[in-house]
Amino acid sequence: TPSRAKMRYFANREIALEKDILQDRLYSYAKWCAARQGYRFGQGADGDIQYMTQQSIEKMFGNTLPKRPSARHEAMLVQAEASLSLLVATMIRGSREIKGYAASHDNVIGEETMGYARSLICPLFPIC
Repeated sequence: TPSRAKMRYFANREIALEKDILQDRLYSYAKWCAARQGYRFGQGADGDIQYMTQQSIEKMFGNTLPKRPSARHEAMLVQAEASLSLLVATMIRGSREIKGYAASHDNVIGEETMGYARSLICPLFPIC
């Protein structure tokens, strides 16, 4: 029979896998929000979005995930998606409002637009 330490290890791996799936859902949603308007994330902003989505899952679910997701859990994920949508829309707005940005960043929203958006919308649960 497996030791308690091994059982705990496998249980923690299962939680991490599920958190990775949820994080990927939010990250993919943010990329879709940009792509549907003809934009993509620059390298720095892409890393920031990945980190923000990972931290969002931690804020919403902590160290444990329920065996059976409830409507409340799905509602939290939908709220996170709405927050990400607002972030991306504000980044796109920033790309148009920051002097010279659009001309030098062909349909890319990056760290500069991330800073612009965060200054306007944060704090905004669960992303910032």
